[in-house]
Amino acid sequence: MQTRRDHVQAYQFAMGRLASALVSGDAGRGESPTRRSALGSVFGAALVVLLCAGFGVYGLIRPAPKSDWRKDGTVVLEEDTGNRYVYVGGVLRPLRNYASALLITGERTAPETLSANALAGIAHGAPVGIPGAPDTVPEASALAAGPWARCLPGPGSGGAGQSLAFGPSTTALRPLPADRQILVSDPGGTRYLVLRSVKYPVPDRAALIALGLDDQAAFTATADWLGSLPTGAPLAAPPLPGAGTAAGEVAGRAARVGQLFRTSTGGTERHYLLRPDGLVPVSPTAYALLAARPGAPEPRQVEQTDIALAPVSANRAATDRIPDVLGVRPLRDETVCVEQLPGGRRTLTVGRTGPLRVLLPAGGGVLAVPAGGRSLYLITEQGLKYLIADDDAARALGIGGTSRRISLPPGVLALLPDGPVLSRSAAGKG
Repeated sequence: MQTRRDHVQAYQFAMGRLASALVSGDAGRGESPTRRSALGSVFGAALVVLLCAGFGVYGLIRPAPKSDWRKDGTVVLEEDTGNRYVYVGGVLRPLRNYASALLITGERTAPETLSANALAGIAHGAPVGIPGAPDTVPEASALAAGPWARCLPGPGSGGAGQSLAFGPSTTALRPLPADRQILVSDPGGTRYLVLRSVKYPVPDRAALIALGLDDQAAFTATADWLGSLPTGAPLAAPPLPGAGTAAGEVAGRAARVGQLFRTSTGGTERHYLLRPDGLVPVSPTAYALLAARPGAPEPRQVEQTDIALAPVSANRAATDRIPDVLGVRPLRDETVCVEQLPGGRRTLTVGRTGPLRVLLPAGGGVLAVPAGGRSLYLITEQGLKYLIADDDAARALGIGGTSRRISLPPGVLALLPDGPVLSRSAAGKG
C-alpha cells in the first residue's frame, strides 16, 4: 500500500519532468534544470568576496593620498617625472634648483614624494628660486678638509686653466722627484728653474743656453703661485773680484783670476776655478755658467797632479750657493702643483689632474674663507664659487655650523668663476 511519502516523491518526480519539459523540451532529462543556476550563484558570490578582499588589501598597501603635506614651504618631488615644487599659498611652484629649495625651507628636510595623480587639481605657478644656483649642495660631512693643491697647466697653455685639488683628491699627487726639474715662466717672461721645491731665477738667455735649457718648454705660472716657493740663488756666474789679474802659474803656465781648468781621471771629469788665492773646485753647473761669461778665457785641460801642486783657495761660498742642476732631467707629461699642508708647510707635487678646474671627491665641496677676510664661499664640483650671503643662509644650506673650512688666498679664489649670491631672500623670488 502506498504511503504519503511515496505520493510526495511521485508528485515531485512529475513536477520535475514537467519543469524539464518546459525548460529544456525534454521530459526525460535526468538533471535538474535549476542546478546550473545554483552553481552560478555560488561562484558569483565567491568572486564578489574575493574582489572585496583584493580591494581591501590594495587599500592597506596603497592608502588614499595624504593631504597633510599642504603647508607653505613644503618641497614636493613628483615621482613620475622627478620635477620639484615648493607649495606656497595653495600653489605648486617649480623649483629652479636644490640650493633654492634649502634656502626657501630653511633646513634640510626630505621632500614629499607624490605621484602626478596626487598633484592633479593643484594649481601650478611660475618657477621660483635663484637662477644658476647649484643643484647639489654637499652635506657638512662631505666638505673637504686638510691639504689642498694648486696645479699649473702644461707648457704652452699660457697659464690658462690652473686647477685646484682638495682633500682626498690630493692623494693622487706625489712629491716632485729630487731628480726632476721644471722650467717656469712668470707673466713677465722671467724664467725660473724649480728643483726640490725651490725656485732659482735664470737671469738671461746666455744662462739658459749654458745650462741646456733653451729648448725646454716652460710652464707659465702667476706671480702668487711662484711667490709660494722659496727663492734660491740666481743661476748665473758668481762675481769674480780681480778677474783677469795675474794669479801665478798652473801646470807651468801663467794663469789669471777667472781661468777655468778641467781634469779627467777614470772617466770622471772635474772642474776648477782660479781665484786670487788659488784654485777652488766647482760643480758642472757653476763651470758651465762661468765658461759662458762674455770674454771668459777658454778652459784649460790639465792633469790631476797639476791641480795637486797648485795653491788651494778656501773661499767657496760664491760657487757653492749655485745648485748643480746639470744632469737633472725635466718633468714631462705631468702637472706640477704647490700643495698646502697643515701648519703652513708647502711642497711641490706632481700628478695627472686632467682638464678639470676643481678636483673634489664625488658629492663633495669646499667651504672657503679668503685669507684675512670673513666672507664665506661654497665651491662645487663644477668649479664655481658661490658667495653665501649670511649665517642664516649657511644654516639653511646645512653647512653653517661646521668647522670644515679652508682658508684660501684671494688670488686662488679669483681663479674660479662666480656663481650667484646664495641668500634666502633671493631664493623666495620668482
